[in-house]
Amino acid sequence: MLNKHPPISAKCPHMLHGADYNPDQWRRTPEVWDEDMRLMKEAGCNAMQVGIFSWASLEPTEGQFDFGWLDTIMDKLAANDAFAVLATHGCHPSQSLNLAFSHHYMGATLRIDSLLICGGG
Repeated sequence: MLNKHPPISAKCPHMLHGADYNPDQWRRTPEVWDEDMRLMKEAGCNAMQVGIFSWASLEPTEGQFDFGWLDTIMDKLAANDAFAVLATHGCHPSQSLNLAFSHHYMGATLRIDSLLICGGG
């Protein structure tokens, strides 16, 4: 018999099950994202790591940032009862991207109940 341990957080009282997810590779065909969500739900996934080495998608031109696709993905994950685990967006991303990323996702609109923020990749 396994010993039962209390959850680390009351907001997440269950085991997280998911994988790396790279939706930025399909930004030109976002209809794929809805099918991805359906398949994730069917597989019982409740957490997906996103933003993995996505520097080029988040800062397509130096100093110009595009968080729209990532916002959409995080909204879709939340709508499907899944957590978004934010990954490192590059080995050595620009300081301006780091600041913009932190400002964008640490703002007042962040829904902590549906989003986990972790370092690493």
